[in-house]
Amino acid sequence: MIGAAVFTGAFAVAFLAFALFVDPRKLWWRFRARHFEHPEAHEPSAASFMWRRVLLGVLGLVLVWQCVELLSLAGVFKTGPDHAEVLERVENAALNLETGKDGGQYKMPVGEGSWASSSTPGSRAPATTRSRISSPRPTPRATARTWNGTRSTAYA
Repeated sequence: MIGAAVFTGAFAVAFLAFALFVDPRKLWWRFRARHFEHPEAHEPSAASFMWRRVLLGVLGLVLVWQCVELLSLAGVFKTGPDHAEVLERVENAALNLETGKDGGQYKMPVGEGSWASSSTPGSRAPATTRSRISSPRPTPRATARTWNGTRSTAYA
């Protein structure tokens, strides 16, 4: 994760440097103008150069944002409690729950989210799953050959 953040950060710095410090008109005259017989006629407009700089700047800022997000995912900017502290707090809260008779005040009643109402005694799976597993396979109604010679079976 940190490698991707460094890679993204390097491109962000390069794009921002091109947007802020490099003149696109000079780049065009240095690298593209020699390909034309009359380069003045083919030179891009000032608006074209301006929009290239704006797009490079916006892309550089987006890459900076992505670099910061990747570094935060990697845990570089950790500011919150760690997992052990959260686990300790949860265990303490569970121990301090008020309990009453019949298994405690916070016990989930039977039928709300439990399998007690939908399963049969001695079964480890819901009744609907068990009946689906033990049901016989449907019997074929008809068998026919398809256009390429394979058999196709229709079920009742």
